Amino acid sequence: MVTSTDLFIGAAIGKATGNISAAIPLAFASHYLLDVIPHYSPNPVKSYLEKGLRGADKKDLFLKSIEPVIGIGIVSYAMYAQSELFLVILLGSLFAWLP
Repeated sequence: MVTSTDLFIGAAIGKATGNISAAIPLAFASHYLLDVIPHYSPNPVKSYLEKGLRGADKKDLFLKSIEPVIGIGIVSYAMYAQSELFLVILLGSLFAWLP
């Protein structure tokens, strides 16, 4: 699954619950619930598995690396915009992304 989806769902769970002890297990479970839905999973970066980082297709590597960075940036903005829920949003995102 695309990384941002897990991050955004986890952040939303954290914000909706506002409670760390509820957000962590719900966010963790959300990862598995979302995996039940058929979805797009990107293939590994071309030539990376055979040749390592030096042989990887640089454009493919960049495009597949930028998506999680953008997702983390958006979640970071949400955490700072809702500073009273900073930790809950952070933990929700992390626990939804972990598995």
